[in-house]
Amino acid sequence: MAQRRRPMSPTTRWATHSRWPLGAGIVALVAVAGLGLGSLGALLWQARELHPAMLWQEPWLAAVLRFTLWQASLSTLLSIGLAIPVALALARRPRFLGRRLLLRAMELSLVIPSLIALFGLVAVHGRRGWLAPLRDWLGGLPDDYLYGLSGIVLAHVFYNLPLAARLMLQALEEAPAAQWRLAGQLGLSRGALWRALEWPRLAPLLPRLAA
Repeated sequence: MAQRRRPMSPTTRWATHSRWPLGAGIVALVAVAGLGLGSLGALLWQARELHPAMLWQEPWLAAVLRFTLWQASLSTLLSIGLAIPVALALARRPRFLGRRLLLRAMELSLVIPSLIALFGLVAVHGRRGWLAPLRDWLGGLPDDYLYGLSGIVLAHVFYNLPLAARLMLQALEEAPAAQWRLAGQLGLSRGALWRALEWPRLAPLLPRLAA
């Protein structure tokens, strides 16, 4: 008599299926790392007379590194710093008019093509953009502020701020409802609510968002 096969337990079935995503992830990681390291190796192979120690003494390369680090720091600080009050406002006012529409609009930055976003920034902040009359009236911004460090930071904030705000809002909404009810019953001020409930939810998320 043929023996009946025992059905696989959920743990065994999960372990069997989980190997495929892990293997695919390792293959993708090796492919991306190999592509980058291969390109770098080919570049160094062609430049045989180049000494790596001399690169750090190159003024042009040092200027590029300083600009890149300064731009990345500004983009990160502005994106996360502005996303915090946006997420707090959305979490504290869950029923205000237009909240769903605002969340939908924030999702556009995740799917909109880079070229379309570039055209939109130029249409708004360009020399003849929508904000040109306001810029002329204020008189504090140059006409070409979009074409430089400020433009790069503005584009990065356009993409990263909505994403950071949505992730922060998700972390705040995952807090147990009992904690929010208890905070309301105790009549906590905004500062106390921030220290007791909101900051502990956001603090573990900030390093990952910054990275």
